[in-house]
This record gives sequence, structure tokens and C-alpha cells, in this order.
Amino acid sequence: MDFESGMNRRWKMSGWQVTNGKSATEPDGDHTTGAGVGSFALLRRTDGDFSSPSLKMTQPRCLKFWHYLSGANTEQLEIRNTHSAATKPGTLWRIDASQVPQSRWLSASVTLDQSPNNVIVTFAGSRSDGSSAVVAVDDVVIGDGVCPPPGSCDFEDDFCNWRNANLNPDMMHWYQN
Repeated sequence: MDFESGMNRRWKMSGWQVTNGKSATEPDGDHTTGAGVGSFALLRRTDGDFSSPSLKMTQPRCLKFWHYLSGANTEQLEIRNTHSAATKPGTLWRIDASQVPQSRWLSASVTLDQSPNNVIVTFAGSRSDGSSAVVAVDDVVIGDGVCPPPGSCDFEDDFCNWRNANLNPDMMHWYQN
């Protein structure tokens, strides 16, 4: 889900808003297009979540997404799952602004284990009250199979946070974000 065509109606959103770089203080563009015309999910309140529809987990699945954190190091994003038989969600992944380079889109992936129960995946964000505090998400994809190990990349789907630092297209100087 790249948010360009709006939010999938089957996902539930509270405290988040689909917006673009032209209407947000930061980031000035989404991950998909890198421009102010692209859309992404932005946390508008001090906390909020958006959740997937109920997913059948007959096999492992890979949740891939891009996140953007900026602010006073209190901003955080958490991925939770709730089994249909569970009363309390489990935390699968968590990051806060002090752990990552701020003010840039970074990719992440989380394997969702096979389960006899249906699962709801939730992106839960929290941020400080300041205007510079940002938590954003873009390009959410849930694919079949386990996620590749960190550091591995076949460059089939994306550049895995690798960038060419050289502006001359005939010369390559790769670095990882």
C-alpha cells in the first residue's frame, strides 16, 4: 500500500492521516515518488494506530514498509500483532528516533509467523507534542514467505537502502542509508 490512491478501506486508522509532502511540515516527500506530490501515512496526534484487516496465516508472511522518524528522540513506531484468540497484542518490532538517522526514509521488514488463528497487524506510533515531531509510514507490503535476513539484498524489489552518492550516472559510489 503506497497511499497514492488513498487508504485501503479495509485498514482502520486512528490518529493517523494520509497526506503528502506539500501539506506536511516534514517529510517533504513520500518514499514512493520522493516528491511532495506523493502520499504517506502521518501520525497527527501524540499517539495512534492503523491496523490491517484480519489476515489468514496459513504460511509465514513478510511485512515490508518504510518509516520516517524525526523529533526529540521520543518518537517511536511499533508493529504489533493480535491473534483472533488473543486478548493482548504482541510486539513484533519497535524503534524510536534515537536509534535511527532522523529525517530520512528507512526500510524495515518483519516476518509474521504462520498461525492457526487469523492475525491483525497494527502500526502503533507515538510522538512528542512539538511541531517538529514526526512519525510517518509508506509503502506497506505484506508478501508470502519469511523476510530475507538483514543485510541480504537481491535488488529485485528495491535498492534495500543502498544509494548512489555520485551524481554522474557513469560513475557509481554506493553507500547504505
